[in-house]
Amino acid sequence: MERISKGFWIWGEFTEADSAFLSEIRNSVQRILKSPYFDLHLTLAGPFNNINESTVAKIKKICKNHSCIKVNPLKYAYKDDFFESFYISIKSSEQLIKLKNSLYGASRSNSSKDFCPHISLSYGDHEKHMKEYLISELVAIKKAITIDKISIIDVNEDRYMWKSLEKIELKANSKYNLYI
Repeated sequence: MERISKGFWIWGEFTEADSAFLSEIRNSVQRILKSPYFDLHLTLAGPFNNINESTVAKIKKICKNHSCIKVNPLKYAYKDDFFESFYISIKSSEQLIKLKNSLYGASRSNSSKDFCPHISLSYGDHEKHMKEYLISELVAIKKAITIDKISIIDVNEDRYMWKSLEKIELKANSKYNLYI
């Protein structure tokens, strides 16, 4: 199946402290592996051809009733894929999958069966030996990273453009999660 290069994606974004930590790593990676610039994120859903006001309202309701999510990084990893060239792999969890499925439900779209959560650090066609070198040189990854907001992103991969249309805070410090 061919990748949709223009559309809308839903990203999970991180607390200020975790974003600062991840930015340092991304900057170290991108000194070696040249890459288009993009905001740090964990892709939760997409691509969608369109996101209308009704869908945005549903996403806001999900976020209002959904707690921040702690995700567990596993390791630095890479693929021979431009948009997954070098990244931090994330352990999939029931909470992360339920949020992903809720977001697909808000858009009345079927959830992608393949869900390989990760935080991209570099996009590009990079040589394997450079990626392996980086893995041996980078700092240890934190045991937990917190997603505290959801962003709706207008994407044009052909032009390496990722425009944030809306950032929506997740409910902080809740004992309960509500899924729509």
